[in-house]
Amino acid sequence: MENVIEEKTPKGITLKIMAEKLKFLAFGREGTTIYSDESKTKLLHDIPVVVFIGADFIIPATALKGDYSLHKVLKGKALIAFQLHEKDHERYLFLPVFSEVDLIPLKIKKMNSVAELVKAIQGGLKPSYIIVTKTITRGDIIIIKNRFSAAYIVLVDDQKSSFEAESPMHIETKEIPADRRAIDIAKEININMLSSNPVFLARLHLRELNFAKVSQLLFDFELSKEDAEYILSFLTTMIKRSEEKEELGKNIDKITVLKNSFQFYLNLLNLQGDEIKKMIHECRSLTDVAAYRTLIAKVKPLHEGTETEFVFTDFENLLYEQNERLQS
Repeated sequence: MENVIEEKTPKGITLKIMAEKLKFLAFGREGTTIYSDESKTKLLHDIPVVVFIGADFIIPATALKGDYSLHKVLKGKALIAFQLHEKDHERYLFLPVFSEVDLIPLKIKKMNSVAELVKAIQGGLKPSYIIVTKTITRGDIIIIKNRFSAAYIVLVDDQKSSFEAESPMHIETKEIPADRRAIDIAKEININMLSSNPVFLARLHLRELNFAKVSQLLFDFELSKEDAEYILSFLTTMIKRSEEKEELGKNIDKITVLKNSFQFYLNLLNLQGDEIKKMIHECRSLTDVAAYRTLIAKVKPLHEGTETEFVFTDFENLLYEQNERLQS
């Protein structure tokens, strides 16, 4: 049986909330029905789902707790307070809602990435509004729109203190044509989120000389030894061909850095202690040091509670010492 929660608003309106169905009924002081449409034919009101994407967003704990939270409605707009980061001042998001209620239930969620949102949508989440910052890419927006085109995306920044959204019903959406080639779509979309085959992605990105996306594979996937070896072989071949191919020659430094990262990761998986120490000692860039640290942090938890965990701590200490030498 549906669990119905009753809430009273300051104006005396009764809300009967069906959180699981994301619906609610509203009744005035005298028990009269408050309809959800102008023609007064719909009894059920929707509970909007609002998703903030970004680890730095600060949302009041009360707004994230439970299946819903109640928010003030001012002149037909629901008010949500948030901060862009810990030291930020309070900012406000205004969402259009039915104007006859003075409080409205909202389901607010905070997610760290678009990938997390995609997974939630696959699990049945239907966001009404998606709140993002300028760190969002055009490709990420395309992914969101393809996964759930009905959602309205609100871009917030530090230039304003308040932001207004439109009703999702009034937003036109565009789909990617079915006849687009995969390689064309890959140029626009962060395709790492759309495939579970890192070796395929590596070949695709390397063909486009998109080294940043190849590097990101180390962090987006739990690469097996075999996967890392395959990708490493691609990079080794590119280095060998760099003398013949002008465009590879121009990018030899980037390819070499990428090869070193995958080699270091493979050495960590294989626990090649001497090779790891050698690569740390030969490290001549603070960028490489940072990359190696991140890779150690990724692999170290695989050995939590074992003696090998202390070996990884030794590697971290060696990197710290190398970092100090490079900075001095």
